[in-house]
Amino acid sequence: MKRGIILIAVILAGLSLAAAAIPQTISVHGRLTDSSGNSLSGTYSMVFSIYNAYTGGTPVYQSSQSVTVNSGGTYDAYLAVSNITFNQSYYLGIKIGSETGRENIFYGCREESRRQCQGGC
Repeated sequence: MKRGIILIAVILAGLSLAAAAIPQTISVHGRLTDSSGNSLSGTYSMVFSIYNAYTGGTPVYQSSQSVTVNSGGTYDAYLAVSNITFNQSYYLGIKIGSETGRENIFYGCREESRRQCQGGC
């Protein structure tokens, strides 16, 4: 990122499996800092977008949320993503004010969830 708010998102995907449909929830855990690396806290309006390209493109999913950031700068958000098959790589974009960032979401997490559920979820 160029300047201002720096955000580092660690993405953990929790995917629940059902017989007909596959409800999908992506847990987003991140840390919000200023340009000097100092933790920020408070409530922020964040826009979470999922793209099928690292740069450019139109989001295949988008959600605006009011997110509370604790005194250590960390936050949690949950995205209910039902229209994505996760059969390719996707990228999570996070926008706070005018600052944006984009990170890869590995589609292999769906396969891992399937393997873990073979013995029964």
